[in-house]
Amino acid sequence: MQGTIEVILNAKSGSQKSDETRAAIEKVFQESGRAFHITTATGDHLGKVTKEKAASDCEVLVAAGGDGTICCVAEAALKTGKTLGVIPLGTFNYFAKNLGIPLEPEEAAKVILEGETVRAPVLDLNGRLILNNTSIGIHPAVLLKRRQMYRRWGR
Repeated sequence: MQGTIEVILNAKSGSQKSDETRAAIEKVFQESGRAFHITTATGDHLGKVTKEKAASDCEVLVAAGGDGTICCVAEAALKTGKTLGVIPLGTFNYFAKNLGIPLEPEEAAKVILEGETVRAPVLDLNGRLILNNTSIGIHPAVLLKRRQMYRRWGR
């Protein structure tokens, strides 16, 4: 029997409607007959939920969110030896695109169920996991300003 799939869904990722996305993901996993749980988490709660789920006896730890969510869940999966699954829901989805993961939630869930794995290169930078890229100089300041603009005017 295959192990349980734990999905951590970031309801604030990208421009998706989390209820519809959750229902679509649930449908794919239910139809497969595979044991799964979906937990919705955002912000600071995301890290706590991720650590709890990574400590469980699940086989696959799935990040359903943007690149930030994926990085958080990937770090927990790496530390606990779990297989990482990705359902890209972010704005840019660089990590998923680089690995050829479908951008539609249902299709990404089907890829997870197929069980094919690939090794992804990661960087440990002073104890912090880097999946896609890192930068210095003006770029981090621009990203911070973008977050402030999103808070004020929305995406």
